[in-house]
Amino acid sequence: MIANLHEKEEEEEISSWISMEKVNTELVLRNCYIMEQNERLKKAAELLQQERQTLLSQLHAQLPGSSSSSERQHHDAVGQQDGSKAKATAGQPSSPGTPK
Repeated sequence: MIANLHEKEEEEEISSWISMEKVNTELVLRNCYIMEQNERLKKAAELLQQERQTLLSQLHAQLPGSSSSSERQHHDAVGQQDGSKAKATAGQPSSPGTPK
C-alpha cells in the first residue's frame, strides 16, 4: 500500500513535469515567433523610413527655393522683432550704464 502511494506520487510528479515541459515548449515557440515578427517589423519600419526620406527629398527638389524662402521668412520675423524692440526703447531715456 505504501509502495502504491509512492508510485502514485511519482506518477503525479512526472505528469506535472511533462505538463510544465509542454508549457515551456509552447512559450519558447511563441517567443521565437514574436522575435521573428519583430525582425520583420523592424525591416518594414526601416524601408518606410527610407521611403519617407526619399519622398521628402523629392518634395524639396520640386519646391524651388523652399529652404531659402523659409530662411528669408525667419530673418524677416527676427528683424521685425528687433525693429519693434528698437522702436519701443527709442522713446525711453537710457539709464546710466545701459548701452544705447
